[in-house]
Amino acid sequence: EEAKPKPDTVPPPEPPKQDLIEQQRVAALAEQKADQLKKEQEEKRRREQILLEQEKQEAERQKQLEDVRKQLALAEKKKNLEKERLKQLQDRRLAEQENAEKERMQELLDEEARQAQTGAGGQDNDLTARYAAAIQAAVTQNWNRPESVPPGLRCTLRIVQIPGGDVISANVTSPCNADPAARVSIEQAVMRAAPLPYRGYEKVFSREITFNFKYDGQG
Repeated sequence: EEAKPKPDTVPPPEPPKQDLIEQQRVAALAEQKADQLKKEQEEKRRREQILLEQEKQEAERQKQLEDVRKQLALAEKKKNLEKERLKQLQDRRLAEQENAEKERMQELLDEEARQAQTGAGGQDNDLTARYAAAIQAAVTQNWNRPESVPPGLRCTLRIVQIPGGDVISANVTSPCNADPAARVSIEQAVMRAAPLPYRGYEKVFSREITFNFKYDGQG
């Protein structure tokens, strides 16, 4: 009798070898470490980029601040130079005005002296002199003289009036050696004195007159 062939049998798989498992574990750990290192390097680059950007922004901010400081310093310098220039100009103009005021005052005093020496020349001049004296008296009577006004006051008045002596305006002009308060008091005196002397002076009446008001300690 022939022997029957034995059926083929698949041998059971061999269990994984220990060294293969260890290799896989080591490979997995290596990959994990590589990923972690990559992430850390990326994070480091990101932080460095942020830091560089912040430093760049700070440098730009400092530059802008420095530009602003320079502009402010330049503006302040220009302002001070302009103030000094204006002060010098103002001082020069004030000195010129004071000199002109002194010259006009001296001319006024010289004219008074000449009139006192020569007297009135002609009937009209005599009437004009009496007209001026009448206005002086009327204004002085209505003048509330400030206590600070010393004798020797001389002020030129420009008066606008209408026939009859009613005053439209009265303004102290140069030359005048009175302070502002005294000037105002003289202008007010003219307005209170209105109507100014008129009857008898029609011949020398003028709508606009320049009158030299003076105070020498009387009245």
